[in-house]
Amino acid sequence: MQDIDTMPCYNLLAEGTKDRVRVCTEDAGFELILGKNAASLEVDYVWILMCAFLVMLMQLGFTLLEAGAVRYKNTLNIMFKNLTDFCLGAIVWYLFGWPLTAGPDDWDNEFMGSGDMVLEDSKDYLNWFFSMVFAATAATIVSGAVAERTTLQAYMAYSFVLTAWIYPIVVYWVWSGKGVFSGGVGKDYEVIDFAGSGVVHMVGGFSGLMGALIIGPRNGRPVPHSVSFQVMGVFILFFGWFGFNCGSTLSAQGNMVLASRVAMTTTLSACSSGLTSVLIAKLVEGAFDVERMGNGILAGLVGITAGCHVVEPWGAILVGFLSGMVFFGASKLMVFLGIDDPLDAFAVHGATGFWGVLACAFFGTKDFIVETGYTEAPDSFGKRFRNQFTGALTIAVWTIANSGALFGVLHLTGNLRISEEMEKSGMNIKHSSRAGTSMDPWQFRNSDGEMEIPDSLKRDPEDPNGSSNVEMGSAEDSDKAKAAE
Repeated sequence: MQDIDTMPCYNLLAEGTKDRVRVCTEDAGFELILGKNAASLEVDYVWILMCAFLVMLMQLGFTLLEAGAVRYKNTLNIMFKNLTDFCLGAIVWYLFGWPLTAGPDDWDNEFMGSGDMVLEDSKDYLNWFFSMVFAATAATIVSGAVAERTTLQAYMAYSFVLTAWIYPIVVYWVWSGKGVFSGGVGKDYEVIDFAGSGVVHMVGGFSGLMGALIIGPRNGRPVPHSVSFQVMGVFILFFGWFGFNCGSTLSAQGNMVLASRVAMTTTLSACSSGLTSVLIAKLVEGAFDVERMGNGILAGLVGITAGCHVVEPWGAILVGFLSGMVFFGASKLMVFLGIDDPLDAFAVHGATGFWGVLACAFFGTKDFIVETGYTEAPDSFGKRFRNQFTGALTIAVWTIANSGALFGVLHLTGNLRISEEMEKSGMNIKHSSRAGTSMDPWQFRNSDGEMEIPDSLKRDPEDPNGSSNVEMGSAEDSDKAKAAE
């Protein structure tokens, strides 16, 4: 008999369960079929895992984007928050979030799921991991909106609540197949949201809005310390977004044409929105602003995420064009209202996420909607718009109510904002165990212009070449300059 190590073997799902079974056969030409052949099943697993890895890489993109947008004295703090966000999010999703996103076969509750705690029933490691990186993305969005003035305990609290309660409930509504807005199962209010304009980005964006509103604006003169970091972050997020959108096909077999179309519409919308945003910036603000273009690209990605599978290429360009306008208008409105959002998180993710859900009603084509399994949405534009608007509004209200309550409690108990002294000096010192001279790299220059410039660093107005007094200053002046830094 042939040795089992040399036999062709297949990993299959046991019929009627989600348990995997390994089957080996002596006949190399034998093909065992159970719904799908085993080789295709393995390809599906590889496809989803690779897309999930791309979504995880987006955490690096967010880290660079946020670190570049804050002042130098707070870069370690924002990096620490992004590391913590992913680590805490994974544990919380495993223990609390995942069980709320699904229910047993006979479960008919349209509000929330129940069961499969710590994957005890399903052993569905693949979908757990794919859903976990999405949850971490939603939580990371909030950190940018409240950057540079939030306590660590507040950060831990809202990251926990969002991942354990706010976000998984919305996931159940739209993606579980049992929730009130689930598509493809005959729900009257089915919502088209392929990869999460509403489910992921609105939840993160509107939570960030409530945080920024309640905590108040930053003190000092908040100037981004590295636009280069921001641009690198945008490109990494753009790259990771293909895992976000294309991976939402949830399988490879039979879906590669769809995944290719999703990649194209995602690209066209992002580029259209980026160009729109920078042109508006030139007209309104008088400059081809790099930051505006970067955030415009992200807005186009958010705007197309819900309907990337149901729009034509020309529709994706128009979705991106309007996404750029929505982003720019929302960003200006936040400034007018005095709400300090360092990353434009609400404008990019919240406002444009809302538009992205609505865009499916305007630009989704009937053939693509039917092809992707929706049963109620193809009926009429009026019904489709009603469903999309109702779904987006419900997500907004749910998120505002829950995150507002959380941030309100943190504010009332004095656990939301750091002290004025800490905000002035920066939070980096809290995130390094270095001491003495080894701490010098983290003795950051003040980026607020709040400290008086030492005489030894002042330029001589008589010197047209701009030479300073540093070279002529004494050692004492040099020491004073270092102390001021």
